[in-house]
Amino acid sequence: RDGYRDEVQVICTIFGVDGENPYDIPAMNAASLAICIAGLPFDGPVGSVRMGLIDGEWVVNPTFQRTEEATSPEDAEGEVGDVLFATVAVARKLGVDPESALRRTIAGFAARYERFVVLAAERGVDVETAPEDELRALFREAR
Repeated sequence: RDGYRDEVQVICTIFGVDGENPYDIPAMNAASLAICIAGLPFDGPVGSVRMGLIDGEWVVNPTFQRTEEATSPEDAEGEVGDVLFATVAVARKLGVDPESALRRTIAGFAARYERFVVLAAERGVDVETAPEDELRALFREAR
């Protein structure tokens, strides 16, 4: 375990969905378990859960339908604020300047968006009316 330097990637392939329950959380938990079972040096396991604030009560792993009921815009703003506050705390603990990190990310996103706009123009794609899957493909290509 000491000196282990190889990158590890776990890819979860979803073979079936019921259309009612999100599959990303079980996939993250499965990836964590796979790394633990493999005996790799890993400060885990990681346990993931989705929480929804629905009618003033926290619901664990709500269905897609319940998630739509989850939060009002006012509640969402408070929740996002909590997440941002926690993220800044983690950045500081890691010795990362959160403002610099955000500025770098914004610059990267802006450059990618500009490449996306150029690609769309070159191909005659109207970004206002093009189907979402076509826009997503162009945005991926703009990386």
